Amino acid sequence: RLLVSPANCDEIARGQYGNWCVQHIIEHGEIPYQTRAIEVAIHRAVHWSHDQFASKVIEKTLKLNPHNFVNRYVGVVMTHREGRTRLPVVDLAADQYGNYLVQFLLQFAEDRHRDMISAVLK
Repeated sequence: RLLVSPANCDEIARGQYGNWCVQHIIEHGEIPYQTRAIEVAIHRAVHWSHDQFASKVIEKTLKLNPHNFVNRYVGVVMTHREGRTRLPVVDLAADQYGNYLVQFLLQFAEDRHRDMISAVLK
């Protein structure tokens, strides 16, 4: 139960084996724990998308799409961040782990999201 605290969830998701635990919670966990893990994933979406292991948590959550995760994730990666000139999705497209997530969005997201992402990446 301590696993789903924001700090623990973040640390565990970035681990070689821990990411599987967070994926399991998101897919099979009790609703309060699942919801908390998803909220941490949204809060850390950009960072996790660049991480070798945590990006697997993002990928699994995108595929499952609980709590409208795809729409929320697109909202995060398509929002300017303070001190950055580019949208996070541009950096993800160039990242060795994040590019797979962008490819997933371009294949499976709603048309409006695909159009927005494509326009930014052109």
